[in-house]
Amino acid sequence: MLFLNFIKLIYYILIKRNFYILRKNFINRNFNSEVPLFYSEYLLELKKNGYIVIKNFISTQDCEFIIKQIENFLIENKELTWHDDNFSDLRIHGAENISEKINNFYSNKLSIELGEYYYRGRLENLMTMANKTTFVKNNQGSGQGWHRDGLNFQYKAILYLTNVDQNNGPFQLIFGSNKLFNILKTCFKYGLNPFNTRIDNEVAEKIIKNNQNLLKTLTGSSGDLVLVDTSLIHRGCPLNKDKRYALTNYYYPKNLIKIYSKSFKPLIKNKFY
Repeated sequence: MLFLNFIKLIYYILIKRNFYILRKNFINRNFNSEVPLFYSEYLLELKKNGYIVIKNFISTQDCEFIIKQIENFLIENKELTWHDDNFSDLRIHGAENISEKINNFYSNKLSIELGEYYYRGRLENLMTMANKTTFVKNNQGSGQGWHRDGLNFQYKAILYLTNVDQNNGPFQLIFGSNKLFNILKTCFKYGLNPFNTRIDNEVAEKIIKNNQNLLKTLTGSSGDLVLVDTSLIHRGCPLNKDKRYALTNYYYPKNLIKIYSKSFKPLIKNKFY
């Protein structure tokens, strides 16, 4: 198994990663990478940390209104929602189609344009996911444990609709885990298959135990926006109490958007407002 994982790692480094970079550079050869001054400070922080938090992105009143819309949809359209096995993690894929206010977040220019300057290429928003996570015994939090969305570039905008503290499911990440050196180091040290994006909790805990500063827990207030490179190892922390509501925009390279559109079911495509 270790030898097979080693072969997969070599394949990723020498072939798959280089092919991805070449294709990206070719497709985005006409992309204007000159960064407007307005984005420069955000971009520096995003490049340095892999994430940024923008406070008070929308008002508390708007958050409360959106929560009511999410709750009504979850009650009236159960067949159009996804849930985990213990109903702790409830999701509406394509939530931009259930509410004008959610659609405003889906269409937000700051999130996608900043992501494009970070990626240095064109992105497209596949959907907005509305998420309600509730404390249930043995819940795994939003996303069902530690994982990365992919080895190559991945990017999300997460809008907290409730106050989020250590107890009700804050977004957590392992700092630097999206860097090639750290991907290689983690795969070698723990014998991981580089193409398996799920990370065992024991492995994540060992990585963090070796350096507690690597664990970043992003608490915040209702209306705060998190922009994050989700090729980092991350999770929604398991809840100890209460609940958390959030919206998430899923951004992908424009040329790959059709591939990922098949990954989310059910996916709402018709407007409900």
